[in-house]
Amino acid sequence: MEFKQAEDYPMDLYYLMDISCTMLKHKTSVSRVGRKLASKIQSTTKDFRIGFGSYVDKETIPFSNYKFKYVYIN
Repeated sequence: MEFKQAEDYPMDLYYLMDISCTMLKHKTSVSRVGRKLASKIQSTTKDFRIGFGSYVDKETIPFSNYKFKYVYIN
């Protein structure tokens, strides 16, 4: 039995990141890896999408920053 990769097979990638203060130092590296990964995926398929999501696991000090300039008001 032989297998062959389908051409331009659709691919979705979703990043979900904890953006509490304890994880902020990793934000830049995740961004950098995302660009590299996108170029690698592009060599495999042209039909791909990348999505990003964020959450704060612990909304209490010292894990979060409650300074007004960092607070998002919807």
